[in-house]
Order: sequence, then C-alpha cells, then structure tokens
Amino acid sequence: MAEKAIRAAALTKDNPADLINVALEELVRSSCELPGYTTLDAMTTSIRTEVNSGFFSTVANRIPITDRARMARLLLVDPVARRSEFDRLKTPAKAASLGKFCGFCPNPSCGSRSRRSRTGWRRSTGSPRG
Repeated sequence: MAEKAIRAAALTKDNPADLINVALEELVRSSCELPGYTTLDAMTTSIRTEVNSGFFSTVANRIPITDRARMARLLLVDPVARRSEFDRLKTPAKAASLGKFCGFCPNPSCGSRSRRSRTGWRRSTGSPRG
C-alpha cells in the first residue's frame, strides 16, 4: 500500500520527505501499522530511482542521434587549449553596450559608433535620452 502511494506520488514529487509523508498519510488513512522510518526511506529511494530513470530514458530517447553526437562532442577536450566546448559554453557573456548592439543591428545608420548616429537611433526608437 505504501509502495503504491509512493510510486503514484513520485510522478509529481521528487523530495524524499514528501514521498514518505504521502506513504504515511495513506497508511494512517487505511489504519495500517506504520513501518520504521528506514524501511520507508529505503522504499522511497528505490522507487525514486526507478521513476527518475524512466523520466531520463524518455527524454534521452526523444533526442535525435545527430544531436546526441553533438552533445557528446561537447565533452571532448582540445589537447592544445586543454578546454572542452562545454567549458566554452559555461563562460559568462560580456557586458552589453549600445556599441555592441549597433554592431548587430541591421539598420546601416545604427552601425556607426558616432555620438550623432546613436542619438538619431535613440530618437527613432523613442528613447528618452535622445
């Protein structure tokens, strides 16, 4: 009975204390003798492992083979730089600025870094600083 309650709750809850509480509530509601805490803890651990493994397998099976290969390449370490592509992805982005934004802007008048063109850009966007 406790196992059935934990298994149903494990689909929506992950915290072991929550799962143990669900089992205890069900056992009390059914007027059953309560097992020891370590028994419920071990049951919760094994059921969580099964349920979470099922979730992980479902997600992993939905990833196309080509994307799995790309993800595996993220972990390859360049022998010269001694860094992986995953390390590069973890590098924080640099601070944003108007000059950097204008470099990506498709509007040709925005690309200039002069004060005059930036002010014109602000006016055209309705910026209060223009």
